[in-house]
Amino acid sequence: MPSELPQHYIGQLEIRDDGVQVLHRTNWTAIAETNPDLVEPPPRMARNPATGKPMLLQPHMLPRDYRVVQLGDEFIGSFEWSFYEYDTVADDDLGVVLVSAAQGHEDAIRSMAVRFAATMNAQFTIDHSLVLGKRCENVAEPRDAPESSS
Repeated sequence: MPSELPQHYIGQLEIRDDGVQVLHRTNWTAIAETNPDLVEPPPRMARNPATGKPMLLQPHMLPRDYRVVQLGDEFIGSFEWSFYEYDTVADDDLGVVLVSAAQGHEDAIRSMAVRFAATMNAQFTIDHSLVLGKRCENVAEPRDAPESSS
């Protein structure tokens, strides 16, 4: 079983229209479910909301919009849907994809994020309010996606 390295936020995939998030979950799941670079996440412990007891969540029990990047026997990055909460209503079909990477793998995961953003006509951006502590120096401002050669 591959090991999951500690990861930290490096940015997010988003589409904004006049300051409002308009990235649809289906835009992301089209990539998350088909891209060969993304795999199911490892099992994780959670608390059963009905009983309060710990339980092991298997990958098939986790949302299809949460995917990880595996390199050899390690999980080195993750892409996770986060719905956008409006002042009046939560809309789980609109949101952002949070991008995290293990230390030393930021550039590889950032490169994937830029590719995915280009595919969805989205942007890879950084919400500095989500950057914690000393990790900030590992968060480089995103670069524009490379020009397509088509």
